[in-house]
Formats: sequence, C-alpha cells, structure tokens
Amino acid sequence: MTGSNRDLRGSADVGEFGAVLRRHRRGQGLSQEGLADAARGQIAVRTISDLERGVARRPREETVRLLAAALRLAGEELAEFKSAASAGWRQAAAVDAADAAAGLTALAAAGLAEATRRVAARPLIIVADPARLAEVEPLLSLASDCLLLVTSGGLAV
Repeated sequence: MTGSNRDLRGSADVGEFGAVLRRHRRGQGLSQEGLADAARGQIAVRTISDLERGVARRPREETVRLLAAALRLAGEELAEFKSAASAGWRQAAAVDAADAAAGLTALAAAGLAEATRRVAARPLIIVADPARLAEVEPLLSLASDCLLLVTSGGLAV
C-alpha cells in the first residue's frame, strides 16, 4: 500500500484515537520523531507509530496527557483528543469482555463434551425412591464406576 493510499484509510482501520492523533500531529507539521522530541523523550516514536497505525488502541492516561501537552492542545481540541482516547478504552474493554465470553463459552462447551464422554462410558443406576436405596446397594458394590441418580419421586419420561 502506498503512502497516499494509507492516508485514505478510514479511522475504523486505525482506531479513533490513532486518527485524531495523526491529524493533530500533521496539522502542526510534526513528524512522529518531532512529536516524540516535543514530548521531551517521554514517549517513544514506536509508541506514537503504534497508536497511529492502530496496533495499540488503548493509550495510557499518562501517554494521552503527554501527547496533549506536546501538541499544545487546549479547549475543544483537548476535549476531542481525550474523548477519542476514552473511546479506545471503552472499545478495548468491550473487545476484552467479548473475548472473555467467547473463551468461557468454548471452555463450557469443551467441559460439556468431556462430561458427556465420561457419562456415556459409565453405567447409570436410577433410583426413583430414596427409601429404596438400600435395595440397590449390592449393585453399587459390583459397579464401582457407575453414576447414581436418586430422585425424590417418580421419573417422567
């Protein structure tokens, strides 16, 4: 992708904060190196590059503060800058939550599959009346690896 085509990409590709950061930096005629120098060496060029390219989408609060100061943002520009950073934090939190939910779902499915496999391989003894459990005890001693289901009342099939 050429440099000019890269500039035409929407902010969805790089994240809102990355797009806003790039716009302010370029608006002041600064290179990424120049912005890092303006931040008095407290922000690496790599960090700025990662934020602008969307590799990093959740800037630290201190990074946002240092970049805003280096860009000399105030008023509405500062509010927009901080808002874009907050959007990145919210978006990243939503992605983290979705990833966690997907992981739990996969884990639950794997656990269910394993439980089903284990249950399918074992004999099942169903006792519908707990008072009659003593009658089944001889069977339990013969089948040490069995599942026992005791219900209180009849079984509906």
